[in-house]
Amino acid sequence: MKKKLVTFTAVLLLVSMSSMLYAYDDDTQVMLETIGAFCAQGLYLTYSAIGTTIDAWSFDTYTDEDAVAMISEYVGMCEAVKEQLEILLDSGVMNTEDDTYVSEVNETFDLLVAQGNAAIDYINTYEESYLDRFEVKRNAAWDMIAYLLGLE
Repeated sequence: MKKKLVTFTAVLLLVSMSSMLYAYDDDTQVMLETIGAFCAQGLYLTYSAIGTTIDAWSFDTYTDEDAVAMISEYVGMCEAVKEQLEILLDSGVMNTEDDTYVSEVNETFDLLVAQGNAAIDYINTYEESYLDRFEVKRNAAWDMIAYLLGLE
């Protein structure tokens, strides 16, 4: 079921992006559609991976150190993608609609980074405030992912 959902979402994203890309040459359109598909995958899978890691950690499947290491990797990947998308935004090759979309993708990656960092802080301290922040960021990230991928 989840595999079908991800496939459907990627196709939906590509179709919706292709209607926004009318002003581009064919090569640019293909590249931007590919970026959109990877963004959709990255957001969805990172959200799932952080949640799955925390769930597994809470059932003692992972040690504190292992969970922190895994979540730190997800956070690092999000930050790397955000940096590259910032370069794309600064390049001026996209139209206003696509700039807005990529900016919203980056905002969502920011939420995933904050969610991951809150999880790490909670694992390291067991302070309830970090768990609360984790939930707030997790819910906000899902709301943005659902919006961006048209899952609402």
